[in-house]
Amino acid sequence: MTESRPAHGLEFEQTYGMKAERARWKWNRLLRRLARAIGIRQVVNWTRAAVPWLSPSRLVRCGRFIWAKHHATTFVGRIPFIGCLMELDPNQWITRWWYIRADYESNMFLALRDFLRPGMVCMDIGANAGLFTLFMAKRVGHEGKVYAYEPTPDTYQLLQKNIALNAFSNIVAENAAITQESGTVELHVGPPDLCVYNSIGPVVHPDARGGQFSRVSVPATSIDEYCANHDVVRVDCVKIDVEGAEFQVLRGMRRVLEENLQIVLLIEFSRVTSTACGASVNVMAEWLAAMGFRLFTVTKKGDLRGLQGDNPGDDGMEMVWAARNDLS
Repeated sequence: MTESRPAHGLEFEQTYGMKAERARWKWNRLLRRLARAIGIRQVVNWTRAAVPWLSPSRLVRCGRFIWAKHHATTFVGRIPFIGCLMELDPNQWITRWWYIRADYESNMFLALRDFLRPGMVCMDIGANAGLFTLFMAKRVGHEGKVYAYEPTPDTYQLLQKNIALNAFSNIVAENAAITQESGTVELHVGPPDLCVYNSIGPVVHPDARGGQFSRVSVPATSIDEYCANHDVVRVDCVKIDVEGAEFQVLRGMRRVLEENLQIVLLIEFSRVTSTACGASVNVMAEWLAAMGFRLFTVTKKGDLRGLQGDNPGDDGMEMVWAARNDLS
């Protein structure tokens, strides 16, 4: 009996895309010749270093990427592993990951795909251009709701464009920073290619070195206050990726965590960025444990494994799954 192919795009890419090992360098050579003809040395070097294999679908996406970069324009593309349209800037490194490689934090999307159900209520704190927001909205359906928070004004406009591109009516986007309390905060804002490192704390991420960051005042609120003011009575899933200010977000949503025992959290742990914001990954892990949460790492296949030994974020950035029920 012939094995049926998985329907999910990400599983298909992982299962069948990587089997073409013998052809991988041939595809890369073809792409590099195309890049050389246009004169884009950056793409030539990047494909040699960062693309270990290239399926025909990736070749098409690379062609679109090269054309947009050569003409210095943005373009709209469908992100393979979420199946949603996004406006993409070829000058941003994260665009290559989303659109060409199609494996950006793929383990988290696989875990979310198994967890999210129609009718759930999700929050994306640090939404950026909406990668997780769009995926969540697609999974929870019209019966569900997604609240997306992005403080950077330009990135927020892009988030709104991407929501409109997919005609999602179940997303509420807010141009605000989420912290421990309401008010105004200073946000460090960098150029478009470094926008993923914008933070209310000092920008200390190694990949952001040399970038010119300016300070912008943006409105801020806590999740507890936002939910009280907007009649949000249930929250099932929250993603928190705010470049070191994660603990401030958690402390500002204590009531929501206490009232929603089924809630699942996806939190970025980073010792470097957390320390710069005056927090500690150790203290954050202990605080979550005191609230009844267990921490899990997510394998490449999207499976959850209970954390053992060192705290998350000790060796760099790490997205961690936190839940009260035993999922190990």
